[in-house]
Parts: sequence; structure tokens; C-alpha cells
Amino acid sequence: MKKQWISLLLVSVLGNIPMQAAEPVIKSIGESKYVIETGNLSMTIDAAGGAKIRSFKFKDAEVISQSPMRETFGSTFWTSPQNEWNWPPVAEYDKLPYTVRWYLMPVNSESITSQQLISKVRALFN
Repeated sequence: MKKQWISLLLVSVLGNIPMQAAEPVIKSIGESKYVIETGNLSMTIDAAGGAKIRSFKFKDAEVISQSPMRETFGSTFWTSPQNEWNWPPVAEYDKLPYTVRWYLMPVNSESITSQQLISKVRALFN
């Protein structure tokens, strides 16, 4: 039942987003933040904070939490299974700075190598 509800919600939301052929616009705002905009959508990525998506807006309405506790919000990537790193998440992926090539599409961000997991994360945003 829960999966059906989520699927219906996604269809409802996506069905209300007009498909546009406009190319995304990428802007650097500040030392480590980047905004990708297309049509009614905008996404802000914080490269200094684990390349987390800190803001996602539809028609200027914020979609994700803007909690004042920076560790508890934003969208990011974590490796699976979690039992390889337990909790909290590996700092190299979750909160340390990523290198970003923002002038290309997709925006390419890369973590430093995790000493615990002997790997790095590359996130592509477009």
C-alpha cells in the first residue's frame, strides 16, 4: 500500500511539471555552492558540505527540509550496505569538501578517498 501511495504521489508531482526543452543553467554562488536551474526547478549543491543537495525548489517553494542543524538535512549519497561503515556516515562522503567541475553538464563532484572504505564517491548532477 505504501509503495502504491508513493508511486501515485510521484506520478502526481511529475505530471504537474511541464516538460521543457530548456537547457539547465549552472551558477556558482559563493565559494562552494552551485545552483542548477531549469524551468520551474532549482537545486543548490554545497560542495564544501559533502556535495549535499541543500535546496530543491519547485516554483520557488522549498521541497526539502531547511533544518538549522546542518548535519541532519540535505540529500546525499551513502554506500551500501551500511554495516560496512555503521553510524555516523563516512566523513569523506558525508561532510568533507568535494572537488567540483561546475562548468560542465552534468555538474561533476568527487569526494576524497575514504581511508575506511578505500574508495571515493563521484556524484553527477544534471
